[in-house]
Amino acid sequence: MPRRHVLHELPPAPPPPAATKQAWNLRGLLIPAFMSVLLVATLYQYLSLQSSYQDLSTRYAALSSRYDYLQSSYNSLNSQHIQLQDNYSNLVRSYSDLQSNYQSLRTSYASLEQQHQSLQTTYSILQSRYSSLSAEKTDTGNWYASIRDQINLRLGFAENRKSFVTPDDTKVGDLVNQVTGGWSNTSDWNEYWSDLRKMYDWVINNIAYSYDSPLPEIPEMGGLLQWRTEFWRFPNETIADRHGDCEDQALLLISMIGNYNKKEYTIWVVEFQSESSGHLAVAFPVVGGKLTILDPAGRFFTRDTLGNLASKDVGTAVGDWIQYWNNQGQKNVRITLVFSQTQYKKFSSTDEFIQWASQQ
Repeated sequence: MPRRHVLHELPPAPPPPAATKQAWNLRGLLIPAFMSVLLVATLYQYLSLQSSYQDLSTRYAALSSRYDYLQSSYNSLNSQHIQLQDNYSNLVRSYSDLQSNYQSLRTSYASLEQQHQSLQTTYSILQSRYSSLSAEKTDTGNWYASIRDQINLRLGFAENRKSFVTPDDTKVGDLVNQVTGGWSNTSDWNEYWSDLRKMYDWVINNIAYSYDSPLPEIPEMGGLLQWRTEFWRFPNETIADRHGDCEDQALLLISMIGNYNKKEYTIWVVEFQSESSGHLAVAFPVVGGKLTILDPAGRFFTRDTLGNLASKDVGTAVGDWIQYWNNQGQKNVRITLVFSQTQYKKFSSTDEFIQWASQQ
């Protein structure tokens, strides 16, 4: 068996000497004083630490509040970040799709551009052809309108009639000089009236009466063609043809008289309508509210009791003329209009014409 060591008790301490007792007494006085100083120092440190603790506690509370705010902001920003990342991912996918579409569209664009160039070339060719056809259509339309106007002019519509009074025509002037020699003395009214009769007689003796053949009334483009038994001749044509109906003879006579008196005096072509037809003659006002009518196609003129060319008050002159045609079988004769180279006027009745002519 192993050997065991035995712990022996310490011997009792010897009693302290007398100096030692004094030392212990002094220690007993110093210790409380030191403890007091230590306590004061400890208290001061405690108070200082307590103040620091309060300050730290306040700062901690502020930092804690700031921390809570920052934590909340962080959570919000983190949520936004997640959302933005989702959006970014979506945008990346969209971008990828768009890039793919872009490549496809670019290919399509290149193809369309080629088609556009081809169509542009075709369009330019068609535009050139269209411009050419448009100009041709305009020219054709203008040509057609000109032909239509020239033909329809011969139908004697409305104020077109004024263009058939041609006292300035040289052929008319030559004929007037041939028939009358001209008005040699413009103050000699006997010569004037005598030459009026000469011109009237020349027309009735040299212009045979002829009826007009049907003439088409040319319509506007797309319109219907109509036929009318009417053809107005210009006076120089009547002179050349040596025939014409009532308007042709009246137009020649008014043009001759206008050439003779240099258009100084008023002269009209006057028209009446009856139940069966219309008729034209020449009439002119005379000083004193009178009127003279010359009707070469009807072989009528206003005359005095001796049968000479004369003038009468408007109502009588008109009445004689209407009565003459009543005797020829015309019924309900009424004057409807007068015209000249510069004038065109309609009337609703013979009485309206008489009243108007009396004031000229």
